[in-house]
Amino acid sequence: MLSYSTDMSQNIANGALQVSTKGAGGTNQLSKGWIEAVTQNLPTEGDVAKAMKIAKRKDLPVKTIMVAVDKSDKTVKIIPVKIPNKSK
Repeated sequence: MLSYSTDMSQNIANGALQVSTKGAGGTNQLSKGWIEAVTQNLPTEGDVAKAMKIAKRKDLPVKTIMVAVDKSDKTVKIIPVKIPNKSK
């Protein structure tokens, strides 16, 4: 089974992670709308663009994760997230 993960890395601040509300496509970073907007700007012959095209054609899910460094205990956290599009 093919699936493609898109990720973002950042630091954990006060136990929280934050995504931009002004991401590509005018929506929340890592949301479905953001993924579609970013995918449209990828080089068409690149591996990521090819994987995204296959995922879309086969109606496969795109999993989103955030990778963060917790400075309090110096550990790396891998956190699956589901970010909604920005409400209009």
